[in-house]
Amino acid sequence: MFKLPVHRLFHAVCFGASMLLSPLAAHAGDTAADLPAGSYKIDKYHSTLIFRANHLGFSFYSASFADFDAALELDPADPAKASLSVDINAASLHLTATPPDGFRDMLLGPDWLNVSDHPKITYRSTGIELTGATTAVVTGDLTFRGVTRPVELNVRFNGGYPGLAVYDPQARIGFSATGTLKRSDFGMSYGLPPEGSNLGVSDEVEFVIETEFSGPPLKETEGQ
Repeated sequence: MFKLPVHRLFHAVCFGASMLLSPLAAHAGDTAADLPAGSYKIDKYHSTLIFRANHLGFSFYSASFADFDAALELDPADPAKASLSVDINAASLHLTATPPDGFRDMLLGPDWLNVSDHPKITYRSTGIELTGATTAVVTGDLTFRGVTRPVELNVRFNGGYPGLAVYDPQARIGFSATGTLKRSDFGMSYGLPPEGSNLGVSDEVEFVIETEFSGPPLKETEGQ
């Protein structure tokens, strides 16, 4: 049997994959006008939610949540009327650095996330302001530790396509989003630096979201 060297086999597989995916690449930059209206569900395999806070003024400590869900109602003809809902399992905290023993349990405890009393973090959009062809500011109510406050997301639409038969027959869209909040607004004041000092963990928390959503199927694949 004829056998290719490993490195040539690898390149052959990559070339074949690129040929298969080339129609996808052609559609990936399609405008929102090509997308169907309807319900879009988060693709958890291609979504991340990372947050970070300043530590002692020396660095930003980063962490993430591993378990969250989101749903988007979208009419591409009128994106300002879209609605977004997000549910985060607060106990799914994932520490990106190697923590000391007991550190994660401390963060899940009453001084920080207080997961036993408030296991879920939610976000419900209340308004969308379009700021450019692919950008918007989403305003919504964040409920965290039993407190609800308005929080803004700066969102960029990265593109999408209406679907590709067989390979990915549902519409797909992608977004990047950033925002900030003050943890003291939600009753989390533990470890705040004294005024005029950096000796603590910052009140301001930054977060970065990368996400994709799957939407309605191609018309020719409905019911299959």
